[in-house]
Amino acid sequence: MMDILAITGTVLIVFLIMSKYSTQYQHLAMQVEKVVGGYQMLHRMVGSILAISLAWLLRIYRKSKAEQILLFILILLCYALDEWLQSLVPHRHASLNDFKNSAVGWSAALLLWACLFWTGKGMDK
Repeated sequence: MMDILAITGTVLIVFLIMSKYSTQYQHLAMQVEKVVGGYQMLHRMVGSILAISLAWLLRIYRKSKAEQILLFILILLCYALDEWLQSLVPHRHASLNDFKNSAVGWSAALLLWACLFWTGKGMDK
Protein backbone atom coordinates (compact mmCIF):
# COMPACT_ATOMS: atom_id res chain seq x y z
CA MET A 1 0.00 0.00 0.00
CA MET A 2 2.81 2.42 0.89
CA ASP A 3 4.46 1.75 -2.46
CA ILE A 4 1.29 2.69 -4.32
CA LEU A 5 0.97 5.92 -2.33
CA ALA A 6 4.65 6.76 -2.86
CA ILE A 7 4.53 6.05 -6.60
CA THR A 8 1.33 8.06 -6.98
CA GLY A 9 2.77 10.96 -4.99
CA THR A 10 6.00 10.95 -6.99
CA VAL A 11 4.26 10.78 -10.37
CA LEU A 12 1.80 13.55 -9.49
CA ILE A 13 4.53 15.83 -8.14
CA VAL A 14 6.82 15.24 -11.12
CA PHE A 15 3.91 15.92 -13.49
CA LEU A 16 3.10 19.09 -11.56
CA ILE A 17 6.71 20.29 -11.75
CA MET A 18 6.94 19.50 -15.46
CA SER A 19 3.67 21.30 -16.18
CA LYS A 20 5.13 24.51 -14.74
CA TYR A 21 7.82 24.44 -17.45
CA SER A 22 5.28 24.19 -20.28
CA THR A 23 3.17 27.17 -21.25
CA GLN A 24 0.62 24.72 -22.62
CA TYR A 25 0.11 22.95 -19.27
CA GLN A 26 1.06 25.67 -16.81
CA HIS A 27 -2.60 26.39 -16.11
CA LEU A 28 -2.93 22.96 -14.46
CA ALA A 29 -0.29 23.86 -11.88
CA MET A 30 -2.02 27.19 -11.29
CA GLN A 31 -5.30 25.39 -10.60
CA VAL A 32 -3.58 23.10 -8.10
CA GLU A 33 -2.06 26.16 -6.42
CA LYS A 34 -5.54 27.60 -5.93
CA VAL A 35 -6.88 24.34 -4.52
CA VAL A 36 -4.09 23.92 -1.94
CA GLY A 37 -4.05 27.55 -0.82
CA GLY A 38 -1.42 29.26 -2.95
CA TYR A 39 2.04 28.75 -4.36
CA GLN A 40 3.70 28.81 -0.94
CA MET A 41 1.63 25.90 0.31
CA LEU A 42 2.18 24.08 -2.98
CA HIS A 43 5.96 24.38 -2.59
CA ARG A 44 5.72 23.06 0.95
CA MET A 45 3.59 20.12 -0.18
CA VAL A 46 5.93 19.31 -3.06
CA GLY A 47 8.92 19.61 -0.73
CA SER A 48 7.48 17.13 1.72
CA ILE A 49 5.61 14.65 -0.48
CA LEU A 50 8.43 14.22 -2.99
CA ALA A 51 11.08 13.75 -0.30
CA ILE A 52 9.06 11.16 1.64
CA SER A 53 7.95 9.33 -1.51
CA LEU A 54 11.47 9.08 -2.94
CA ALA A 55 12.92 8.02 0.39
CA TRP A 56 10.35 5.26 0.70
CA LEU A 57 10.66 4.06 -2.90
CA LEU A 58 14.45 3.97 -2.66
CA ARG A 59 14.12 1.91 0.54
CA ILE A 60 16.59 4.12 2.35
CA TYR A 61 15.26 2.91 5.71
CA ARG A 62 17.49 -0.10 5.04
CA LYS A 63 20.56 2.18 4.91
CA SER A 64 22.53 3.86 7.68
CA LYS A 65 21.30 7.16 9.12
CA ALA A 66 24.20 8.92 7.39
CA GLU A 67 23.13 7.55 4.01
CA GLN A 68 19.53 8.50 4.71
CA ILE A 69 20.55 12.05 5.59
CA LEU A 70 22.68 12.20 2.44
CA LEU A 71 19.69 11.29 0.28
CA PHE A 72 17.55 13.95 1.95
CA ILE A 73 20.33 16.52 1.37
CA LEU A 74 20.52 15.49 -2.30
CA ILE A 75 16.77 15.99 -2.60
CA LEU A 76 17.11 19.47 -1.09
CA LEU A 77 19.88 20.24 -3.60
CA CYS A 78 17.54 19.12 -6.39
CA TYR A 79 15.01 21.68 -5.16
CA ALA A 80 17.72 24.35 -5.41
CA LEU A 81 18.66 23.08 -8.89
CA ASP A 82 15.02 23.33 -9.97
CA GLU A 83 14.88 26.96 -8.88
CA TRP A 84 18.11 27.70 -10.78
CA LEU A 85 16.78 25.95 -13.92
CA GLN A 86 13.72 28.16 -13.75
CA SER A 87 15.98 31.17 -14.29
CA LEU A 88 16.93 29.68 -17.68
CA VAL A 89 13.34 29.29 -18.89
CA PRO A 90 11.88 32.40 -20.55
CA HIS A 91 8.44 32.33 -18.86
CA ARG A 92 9.77 31.27 -15.44
CA HIS A 93 11.91 32.93 -12.77
CA ALA A 94 13.93 31.64 -9.86
CA SER A 95 12.83 32.60 -6.37
CA LEU A 96 14.60 32.23 -3.06
CA ASN A 97 11.18 32.28 -1.35
CA ASP A 98 10.06 29.31 -3.45
CA PHE A 99 13.17 27.42 -2.39
CA LYS A 100 12.59 28.37 1.24
CA ASN A 101 9.01 27.05 1.08
CA SER A 102 10.21 23.82 -0.53
CA ALA A 103 12.82 23.57 2.24
CA VAL A 104 10.07 23.95 4.87
CA GLY A 105 8.26 20.98 3.34
CA TRP A 106 11.55 19.08 3.09
CA SER A 107 12.20 19.77 6.79
CA ALA A 108 8.78 18.42 7.71
CA ALA A 109 9.49 15.30 5.64
CA LEU A 110 12.86 14.80 7.32
CA LEU A 111 11.28 15.23 10.76
CA LEU A 112 8.54 12.73 9.92
CA TRP A 113 11.13 10.31 8.55
CA ALA A 114 13.22 10.65 11.71
CA CYS A 115 10.19 10.01 13.92
CA LEU A 116 9.21 6.94 11.92
CA PHE A 117 12.58 5.32 11.38
CA TRP A 118 15.15 6.75 13.80
CA THR A 119 13.22 6.38 17.03
CA GLY A 120 13.70 2.62 16.98
CA LYS A 121 10.01 1.91 16.54
CA GLY A 122 10.06 1.82 12.75
CA MET A 123 7.17 1.03 10.48
CA ASP A 124 5.83 -2.11 8.90
CA LYS A 125 8.04 -2.49 5.90
